Amino acid sequence: MLLRNLTITRCNWKAPIALPEKLAERRAAFLARATGPQLKRLCQKPQLSDRDAALLDVWRRLAPRHAVARRVITDIGIEPANALVVGAGAATVAALPSFTKCTMVEATPEREAAAQQLLDDPGIEYLSNLAAVATREPSPEQVFDFVIATDHFVNCDDPETHLAVLWGCVAENGLLALIERESTPIREARSRLMSEGTPLEPSTSELLPQCFAEPLAGPPPRSTRKADAGTALKRRAQRVEKFASCVVRRGGGVEGGRRRRAIVTATPLKRAGHVVVDARDDLGAERRLTLSRARLREAGTPFKDARRLTIGSVLSWDE
Repeated sequence: MLLRNLTITRCNWKAPIALPEKLAERRAAFLARATGPQLKRLCQKPQLSDRDAALLDVWRRLAPRHAVARRVITDIGIEPANALVVGAGAATVAALPSFTKCTMVEATPEREAAAQQLLDDPGIEYLSNLAAVATREPSPEQVFDFVIATDHFVNCDDPETHLAVLWGCVAENGLLALIERESTPIREARSRLMSEGTPLEPSTSELLPQCFAEPLAGPPPRSTRKADAGTALKRRAQRVEKFASCVVRRGGGVEGGRRRRAIVTATPLKRAGHVVVDARDDLGAERRLTLSRARLREAGTPFKDARRLTIGSVLSWDE
């Protein structure tokens, strides 16, 4: 297959993404109420109160969630005017443009209070659950340019209903982004939405890496706990978050002859005169592409770019 006008966008996941300065300062102030040893003792408890769960959520998950949200939002290149944020509220809102009008769903009053302290933005609307979104007046049907849900479906009791509510809130030509630390919920959601929307790349049911920087203030990270199963230890003050994602646009199906995109899903096989790349295209099909030195020279693409491809890099071409 000839890939015309091929362009390569390398994924620079090894560059750590840090929390914004103001958010990091508010995070440090929020954690000042509990010392490091106290937080570590909370990690050993079999059951946590809502207050302690909110405290640990800010301590352990704020930085990696922000890094992943910023990567997904940057990759799809969206600057929404109106967004619905479900789960990981403060981390995701901090990754959106400052002019975006946000509606946030938080599971408990304690998590909502934590998000309010971290963001300090009176313009954000807070809702307790998706039922409050679905029954809001006027109807939220197809009203949001961007809907993003993070770590929402792993412990969800009715994922099909929740997915239907989220998809129903997406405006025409708007985007729904789902982010999880497990691949199964993403794979199931993608298969359900294939017939109703257009999947965008980069998104994949395979786990992708993203390096994030730990805030210098506050207790040190603990990467060995079960709650951090999706996080791998890297260098000092830096860790790697593993995540799977799916981004779907309402309407605007892919037509023949248009620009196609695919995301690299495995480390490419390097040969003397070519590179073999496993990728998933924007229709959800698995592809094995062979990028030869001669063809890339004709297309004006440096062969060294193909040899440096990593998981999460994006290929786009005219077909």
